[in-house]
Amino acid sequence: GMLTRLSAEVKKEGKCLIPFKTFYDAVAHTAEGKVHVKKSKENVQVKFEKGGVYKLASPDVDDYPLVPRPAKDEKESVGGEILDTMTRLSAFAASRETSRYAINGVLWVFGESFLRLVATDGYRLAFVEVKSGRKSKEKYEIIVPQKSMKELGRMLARAEGDKKVSMFQQ
Repeated sequence: GMLTRLSAEVKKEGKCLIPFKTFYDAVAHTAEGKVHVKKSKENVQVKFEKGGVYKLASPDVDDYPLVPRPAKDEKESVGGEILDTMTRLSAFAASRETSRYAINGVLWVFGESFLRLVATDGYRLAFVEVKSGRKSKEKYEIIVPQKSMKELGRMLARAEGDKKVSMFQQ
């Protein structure tokens, strides 16, 4: 899962689920301006200041799994600019074939003193490594899917100010 924070003017605090792809497409194709989100019992209404209203189905929040939260000492932190460069230098080599799922992502290796990203499509190989000041001596590996790598890249590109990414294994 991925979690990001955005600034917003909240008039009434609450929770709702919105289909991300539909919401993202609506926001991306609408002129700039404020976006008003209002929850009712039946749906979520998304209204744009410059025109356009969407009514989106909203499942019950209690039926959705919570995003896991790490303990303070379980997190790995990486500078956003470094991670942005690493993802661009590795993700291009990941396979796009769904039949070869084992190489359809980027391998992240968290070592004692490094973070390594490796990807291949069977023809190309990308290998990027940076030194890190990890506290944990435990080494672990995860494979991040191609779609998640693209979304991470988008989030890093849109981030303002001091970009810092925290990761943890669940």
